[in-house]
Amino acid sequence: MQIALELARQQPAKVDEMFARIAYEIDRLDKTLGETLALSRLQSDLPAKDEECVNLGELLAEIVGDARFEAMGGGARIELSVAVRRPMMPLAACA
Repeated sequence: MQIALELARQQPAKVDEMFARIAYEIDRLDKTLGETLALSRLQSDLPAKDEECVNLGELLAEIVGDARFEAMGGGARIELSVAVRRPMMPLAACA
């Protein structure tokens, strides 16, 4: 969020784009907080909610998207390349 705020200060023409990014980061922070609370419940032996499956492909794409956004200010470029050496397996993991 701080990067988006600083970019908005440096590039006033992109304020709307940066505010959208800040809103996105707030949503992610909210999700992370919920996951932290769930982990706390698990560690304290309280009943937990159902397992959650995570799509690893989507997670990787989100991480790369974040890196691209952060690199924007420095003029760097981030690319993702995936080599498939065997038939694709579902990219999901359950905790």
